[in-house]
Amino acid sequence: MTQEEFKESLLCINPALECLRFLYLRVLQDDYRGIHKLQHYRWSVEYIKIVLKYLPKNRLLLHTQGDINDDYRYSSDELEFCQYLNNVNKDLSTIQKSITDMGMRKIIFVNLQRMGLIDRFNKKQELCDIRKKSQYQCVKITHRGLDFLESKNIFE
Repeated sequence: MTQEEFKESLLCINPALECLRFLYLRVLQDDYRGIHKLQHYRWSVEYIKIVLKYLPKNRLLLHTQGDINDDYRYSSDELEFCQYLNNVNKDLSTIQKSITDMGMRKIIFVNLQRMGLIDRFNKKQELCDIRKKSQYQCVKITHRGLDFLESKNIFE
């Protein structure tokens, strides 16, 4: 997509919204994301689709808890999450990327919840409010996440 096509596609969402013109101009700037790498990831649509594609479609996925160190041993309940990470990393390797267990839980899942692409749940399988500190234990892809997986381009 050329710069002009991007501008046209973005602004045609709603030409009356000044925020879209602002967004377009900010994306063009080299320092758009700043320099602090941990808070300013740039994920491609392909990257996010790979992460979402392996989540169970109609049930919760239990993930690990706490920090994962060199001597961490996964429990039998966490094996499905290990398989999920293996599948994601296998696909991500085709675009020269990878993700760790903690990176997935503490960075990617947090941001995907903020985007409305997944929901996160506590150990009682209650939906957690992202604005409150909670002990997350499970994730589930949302309808928005499923729609995103099926989309043909970013504007869908």
